[in-house]
Amino acid sequence: MAMQPLIGTYFGEKNHNLIKRVMKSGIKAAIVEGAVATVLIWVFAKQFCGLFDVTDSTLLSSAIPALRIVSLGFVFCSVVSLTTSYYMLIDHIGMATCTACFQNGLLYIILPILGSILFGINGLWAGFVIVPILTIIIAMLFVRLRHGKDNFPFLLKGMTSDIVVIDSTLTPETAASLSEQVGDILRLHQYTSETANRAALFIEEIGLTILECNKQAKKPILIELSLFFEDDHVLIIERDSGILFDLTDPDAETKGLSGFVLSGLMEAHDEKAYLVTTGYNRNMIRFSCA
Repeated sequence: MAMQPLIGTYFGEKNHNLIKRVMKSGIKAAIVEGAVATVLIWVFAKQFCGLFDVTDSTLLSSAIPALRIVSLGFVFCSVVSLTTSYYMLIDHIGMATCTACFQNGLLYIILPILGSILFGINGLWAGFVIVPILTIIIAMLFVRLRHGKDNFPFLLKGMTSDIVVIDSTLTPETAASLSEQVGDILRLHQYTSETANRAALFIEEIGLTILECNKQAKKPILIELSLFFEDDHVLIIERDSGILFDLTDPDAETKGLSGFVLSGLMEAHDEKAYLVTTGYNRNMIRFSCA
């Protein structure tokens, strides 16, 4: 649920760098969540049974082992859930649906029954553990064979644009540092010094204006810059976690010297836009190569 708006936004931008970053963080979170849930079940199995009014000692002697065995598959359940959600979000709906049906409509029927026949009651519960493991293995094999090594596992081969992403916690020092980095990156991509300096000036004034507008903020302000390099221009997308404020509007109320300077810069610059996405500011500024 947390990754959905981020993946949706980045997919719309074709920002493959940040999609991969979000998914890698998501995979780590899914593994940790599954592992924590497994540990809690093993430690507090009796208490979990009590939540469902299973308190009789005879029932507990069967329920506790069953609960502990099934919990061994929680990590893989988390990963499968994340994987199918991801493929839905990047428009591979058929594959995500088939994976879910294969897991829930076929394997969850066959494997527990097969396990009970071969190994008795514990084999039944072990079948539930094997289902998500087998699902993720088969799903990844399918993606690898169907879409190739270069497209595995995120299926982002169609997004081939040159993208540079830099981010930081915003302070006056980091605003200057981000400005310098943007200028250096543009020069490395053969942009003129004039264009690189102009873009760097925009970034520094944006950072300082954001700080000015968020003087009363109790939490640190996070800022993210994505530079999309195309044939004859670079699109810079700036996101920040400050108050919702259109920095691209030259008529917006501004505070401080930086806000005044930025207002003048925005008035003279035509290729700009502002959107609010997932509760964050999103300012887009385009600079031509010439």
